[in-house]
This record gives sequence, structure tokens and C-alpha cells, in this order.
Amino acid sequence: MNGLAIIELRPNLDCCIECSAKKLYWNLVDEYISSKIDDQNTERKIELLEKFLETADIGYLRSVTEKILTDGGQPIVILKKESDWDRIDIEIKSV
Repeated sequence: MNGLAIIELRPNLDCCIECSAKKLYWNLVDEYISSKIDDQNTERKIELLEKFLETADIGYLRSVTEKILTDGGQPIVILKKESDWDRIDIEIKSV
């Protein structure tokens, strides 16, 4: 089984990086609870978002993504966590 979880967040001027992460978190929780099957991929993504929201420097990430938005770009924040890692890799791209 692959223990890698990858999530792409696309904050915008109406919903910052924290808002985007919280919305996705609750959507995944709702999906997981209503599902009749044990979806380990969804479970890993929920755990990744929990860790991200608890440990990430949201203020810094918000300032970087808002700068990209005000410059006319679309920020994409990529979160990666291997199941045996304690850390989350965070990559910010502008498209």
C-alpha cells in the first residue's frame, strides 16, 4: 500500500489557504463518514490536512499566496506527506 498523500489547494481572493484547507478537510470528513467502505486514501488526506492546519505557518503561506493573486497569478499549494514522515512538504506554484 502506498502511504503517500498529496493534496493541491487553490486559494483565491474569496477563500485563503486556511479557508481552502478547512473546506476540503470537512468535505473529506463528510465523504469518509457517509461512505460504506474504509477508504485509506481519504483517511490519509484527512490526516494530512489535520497536520497542515495544526503545524503550518498559515500567516506566511497566506501572504505568499495573496501576493501571487494580487500579481494576477493563480497559486497552487501542494501538500505531500508520506505515512512514515513526521513532516509535510509544502510547495507553492504560480500558474
